[in-house]
Amino acid sequence: ESVIYESYLEQVSGFRILWTQEGETIVVWFIAKHKSVSRLAKLIDDAKNRTARQQLPQEFVSELNAGMPAQMTSKSEVLLDALGNVPMKLYDVNFDHIDDIAKTSWMPQMHLTEEEHEVVEAEGTVLLLGRSGTGKTICIANRIERDRQRLGHKPNFSQLFVSRSSRLCRYVEGTVGSNERSTFTTFDKLVRQTDSSLSQENRTSFSQRQYVDFSRFKQDFYAERYPQEKVSALIVWKSIRTFFKGSMEAFQTPPAGFLSKEYFVSGKLGKNRCKIRTEIRDVIYDIFLQYQQWMKEQKLWDDCDRIGSLLRNIEEAKKS
Repeated sequence: ESVIYESYLEQVSGFRILWTQEGETIVVWFIAKHKSVSRLAKLIDDAKNRTARQQLPQEFVSELNAGMPAQMTSKSEVLLDALGNVPMKLYDVNFDHIDDIAKTSWMPQMHLTEEEHEVVEAEGTVLLLGRSGTGKTICIANRIERDRQRLGHKPNFSQLFVSRSSRLCRYVEGTVGSNERSTFTTFDKLVRQTDSSLSQENRTSFSQRQYVDFSRFKQDFYAERYPQEKVSALIVWKSIRTFFKGSMEAFQTPPAGFLSKEYFVSGKLGKNRCKIRTEIRDVIYDIFLQYQQWMKEQKLWDDCDRIGSLLRNIEEAKKS
């Protein structure tokens, strides 16, 4: 069992502070009423046990590290959230900040893991992949602030944050603060703004009634034509958007504008990038070709069609 400490916040309200000591750092997990202490302590204990299970035995780590270069040695422990199986978001507060905590304008600095520091401080373009709750947004927000400090004095400096979610846009803007050189917008809004900036002859009309999202793809196309297919509709849909029509290789393959079957099946995308089993790639690609034919017959379009059209229109506008 974990050692979990309980302290009074103050006597009047009876609120308790539940905290643990992690090395030289004190981690405050919850501030709660006394009746919740037992339940929350069990959650903390469970989170620490889940964290420990993710760590390899030290003797095994030492054995692995013996044959590894320095940059591949084991990373520091990452605490898991007591309320979910994701890394816990931590804020750095030291004794110098004690008097500032009572100020409504005070905002603590987000604590970064060793891996997150590497992402934020990396030079050049960074591609960061991870599921929800793994710290991507934290890294982006800190990278925005770092770039402002390093490059903000340059006259041509600007920043653009794009997300599918308007809520996430507001969150990141609120975290890093508004700036006349920084723009926070949704993907759909950016596409509309870019399209409207083109002249009329360089635009393509897309009716919303003809739009295909995953729900329409699954119900109107996949379920109708492949009711017995063992490959899930989601895997096919992700392959279409990520590789066949949404990859850089697809955009760079005129005139079709999508990845060739040979390129996809041969494994040229790389094992780390495409983890789809080799034996089902032929099947997935054949389904994609039928999907393209169905789209053409029904005069439908998806996000990749719209973006591809927009990029081609931008190129045409440059020529004219």
